[in-house]
Amino acid sequence: MIGSRNGPDLRVQPEYELAFLMACAAVALHTALTSVSDAQASGGMDAFGDLVLFIAVFGAAALVPTGAALWFVWSQKRRRAVSR
Repeated sequence: MIGSRNGPDLRVQPEYELAFLMACAAVALHTALTSVSDAQASGGMDAFGDLVLFIAVFGAAALVPTGAALWFVWSQKRRRAVSR
């Protein structure tokens, strides 16, 4: 059960944190490689591009822990159904 002490949320939380750090690193790398004049000329578009990059990288990296959490939940449901 998600939310319990022994549930999958405690097992997959570090993977979500890793996905967050990967997204932050991707945005930092993109910012470091972008020329200052381009970023200053169109700051809003640059910020929106960083946001889209962050969401894309985080979404892709978060697929693994989401799949793991679903697998844990479904396996627990099967165990409870068999034990009844």
